[in-house]
Amino acid sequence: MATSMETATNGVLIESKGPRNELFQGLFKVIPFTFSFEEDSIGAEDTSQKDITVPGAKLGDFVLIGNTVDLVSIQLFGFVASANTVTVNAQNLETADANTTLATIATHNGLVLQPTDTWPN
Repeated sequence: MATSMETATNGVLIESKGPRNELFQGLFKVIPFTFSFEEDSIGAEDTSQKDITVPGAKLGDFVLIGNTVDLVSIQLFGFVASANTVTVNAQNLETADANTTLATIATHNGLVLQPTDTWPN
């Protein structure tokens, strides 16, 4: 069980093209974004997090994260923390400290999915 929360060294929005409606058969508006997340070490079973500004993100939206480097025992996940803010977490799943591949700045992919009026009730 994680015992503490660290703050990542860096987390910055690189690009967002705003809502797009052509995906997911009209169930979602999609906000694609890319971001960097720099962290050189995460304690055993701990999580490092960083807030990323993603214009248009709203509470209740879904967030999908796709890492672009092999993270071995690190899991990246995200959620909308407040309007226009996605919090990205990097969680060390191991029982030992992890020197991560997140120490080098890499560009990762994300999607914010906003349910539309056609969302099933």
